[in-house]
Amino acid sequence: MKRGFLFANTGVLCLMLALMLLCPSSVKAQTDSTFVSMYWAVPTLYNSATAGADSALHVTAWGRKQWVGMDVAPQSVNISVDVPFMIGKMRSGLGISAKNDKAGGYKANIFTLHYSYSARLMGGRLALGVNVGKIEQTIKTTSEYSSQNVDLGIGAYYEKTFGKNHAYVGVSATHLNQPSLKNDTCINIQQKRTIYFLVGGNIPTRNPLFIIQPSLLFRNSGTAKSVDFTLRATYNRRFWGGVSYRYDDAVTVMAGANIKSVRIGYAYDIGISSWSKSSKGSHEVMATYVMDINLDKKKRAPQKSIRLL
Repeated sequence: MKRGFLFANTGVLCLMLALMLLCPSSVKAQTDSTFVSMYWAVPTLYNSATAGADSALHVTAWGRKQWVGMDVAPQSVNISVDVPFMIGKMRSGLGISAKNDKAGGYKANIFTLHYSYSARLMGGRLALGVNVGKIEQTIKTTSEYSSQNVDLGIGAYYEKTFGKNHAYVGVSATHLNQPSLKNDTCINIQQKRTIYFLVGGNIPTRNPLFIIQPSLLFRNSGTAKSVDFTLRATYNRRFWGGVSYRYDDAVTVMAGANIKSVRIGYAYDIGISSWSKSSKGSHEVMATYVMDINLDKKKRAPQKSIRLL
């Protein structure tokens, strides 16, 4: 896992350095290298099946500045909206998102439409999702090159409540068609097809004010792998904090709060690999506006969410 993981970290940066030297040879790289430490708070970034996953409208702003202090370090910003709705007796979810990635002279703008369909299954709920969008990629060297492509993804998400416990699991694939930016000489930048696996839950404690929330996110693009182990705790459904370990890359500390209908969070990555520890760490922030929507006319207990803080 280590070699592929380091390639994911360095691929974009090495590409930029090579292009700065006027492309003496053919250069290939994957670009989807920005990590997500608060992945549970922005699940539509990698799994379309989570659009409308709970009975609420979400409007989310998320941003990350990775490896502060490095000249061509990646940074990302994402704005997304998702909402559940009913078509007859069929529960669905709809979402839209706009994401901007930058690393040195490289930039990608990704506009995505998400759709999910869900149904009851074995006492829980299974959602299947699909997303389609447009990706605009640009690289600036001595000249500027750009391309526009369709970007596709799929996902599945299952959640179930066991007494006072709640568990969820998801699997998804982004960049199914591997959109690329290339020319006739040296540039070949490809958004690699990436598989994500997510599992986690909400576990009450003896103190009814505390909830423990373990989770794991595994990412595999074929040439690169990473895994995040996260443990959070929420107090009185208002304040939360936690730690996370990303294999061979970083330890993350994070905290946040619910302020009426707004959820906010901040995460700081402390680099531990030979590559990332030479930076000043990575910063990540998010804010989500939540408005409850009751889709269940029978007024059952509301679904607990992957995004429960």
